[in-house]
This record gives sequence, structure tokens and C-alpha cells, in this order.
Amino acid sequence: RHCDLAIKQFEQLLAQSDQSRFAEDYVFSSPSTAAGVILARSANGKEEWKTAEGVTLKQLQTTTENNEDV
Repeated sequence: RHCDLAIKQFEQLLAQSDQSRFAEDYVFSSPSTAAGVILARSANGKEEWKTAEGVTLKQLQTTTENNEDV
């Protein structure tokens, strides 16, 4: 699976350095897949991804959906 390969590659990067970043842009299939790769564990991306103010992706999506209903 592609995700498993990405996780293994990211874990190798973490082992090599105390700071890691992607060398190029990478598009994930979902927020949860992206969070799982970054955190190296299962993760709910809608709860893990947050703005600088601490607002979760789930909260942002709910607010956007509510504004579209008006």
C-alpha cells in the first residue's frame, strides 16, 4: 500500500534527524492519512489538524457548511 510506504519513509527521516520536512509537495488522500503519516500512528485528521488559534478542521468545516446554508 502506498500509505504504508510513505509512513516507512517518513519514519526513516525521523530516525535521521530531529527535524523533518517533506522535500517536495505531497498530496494525501485524506486529512486522516496526512495526520497518520506525520504522527506515525492512527489519527483522525479532522481533529488533529488545527489552526494557530486551535480551531480543528472539523470545526472549520462545520462553520463553512452552516454559512452555506444561510
